This record gives sequence, C-alpha cells and structure tokens, in this order.
Amino acid sequence: MGIILELMDTNLKSYLQAFTDSTNSTLLTVDAGIKLASDICTACVYLENNKFVHRDIAARNCLVKSVRPDVVVKIGDFGMARRTSVSEYYKKEGTAMLPVRWLPPEALSGVFTSKSDVWAFGVLVWEIFTGGCLPYPGMSISEVFIVIKQGGNMAAYRPTKCPDDVWRILTKCWSYNSEERPSFTELETILKQRGRGLPSLHTQGNDKNALITQSYLEEESECLLCQ
Repeated sequence: MGIILELMDTNLKSYLQAFTDSTNSTLLTVDAGIKLASDICTACVYLENNKFVHRDIAARNCLVKSVRPDVVVKIGDFGMARRTSVSEYYKKEGTAMLPVRWLPPEALSGVFTSKSDVWAFGVLVWEIFTGGCLPYPGMSISEVFIVIKQGGNMAAYRPTKCPDDVWRILTKCWSYNSEERPSFTELETILKQRGRGLPSLHTQGNDKNALITQSYLEEESECLLCQ
C-alpha cells in the first residue's frame, strides 16, 4: 500500500523566513498575514468539526505552494512532521516528544483537545507576523516548559507588525483556562470578517478537504530577531 502526496514548494516556516529583510523583520503585509492565518484556520475548522486533534499545529507543519499569482497553504500531518531538531522544538516527556513552544499548560500534562490546538494556532499566527521566528525567543526549551507550567504564555512577545485586533485574538487563544479560548469556528468568522475585501491568496475555493495534506518536512534554522 502506498500514499500519493501532493508536491508542494516548501513549508510555511521557510516561506515566512524568505520574506524577511536584513534584520529578519517580516516583509509580508498585514493583509497577507491575515489571509494566511484565515486559510489555515479554515483547515482547522474542518479538523475541529470532525473531532480530530492535530496536536502539532505550527508553521513548520504547514505546506505552501505557489500557484501564480496565488498561494495555497495546507496543514501537514503531525504524525509525519517529526523530522526536526528535537532539542529546539520537542521535549521528551515520558515516552512522548512534546512541541513545548506551541503547547498550553494542560497539554504538558498530556491533555490534548481542540482548544489546545487553538493555543498552538495562536502561536502559529505569531510566527506569521514575525517572519518565522522561534516562539519564546532567547529561552531554552526547558525554560519555556517552566514558564508555561507556571501559567505564562506569549503575551510578552507582541510582534511590532501585528494589528491590535489580531493581537487581542491571539491573547484570547492563550487563555490559561481552555474553555475561555475561542473555537476555530469563531476564529474563522473573525478572520474572514477582518480580511473581507482582501484579494485571495489562493484560487482553490474554501473546500476544507483541499486544505489538508500530509508530508515529511525538513526543519529550517530559526530566525534570530523578532521585530
């Protein structure tokens, strides 16, 4: 038995890092960032509606393909996205490897739900507006683990190009109480309204099935500055 996978150009992390200047500040416009986030959120709605918890939503696990003049973004399968620098992205907890920088407190104790995916989505949007920076810049993965366990989050690392309304959405995604986080359906509605009237970044419609794929991904180096 074999699996036929669509050929994509790169992962979202590499794509974002390609659009940075000499100081590693993102060159993507706010509108472009919102459209990327909105497309990914649409895929997350599909997963949420089908009771599927991804557990590893991150820019490195999203795939990008240029279909001139548009861009297609798809979520990669978490089970096939473990070819990574484990010391920077994953922490071994028992027999599991956890992507700590993208996880909420309850997930560090092994509790994964759609609301833990919402937290990770918030971190992914942060990646978009920082040009693919590593979450919790300047902190080791062990330090991040402690911060999150103690109730901390990414609120201290606001990107300079992130609009006020989008930032409010992200901080809501990082609520300590998972029940206070929005659902992906709610997030999709907000992002669609925020991006209403913007030119589409892709031409393949809103078919949620078309936004999900699987692929083995290679890790790229982290960026050094978040501005």
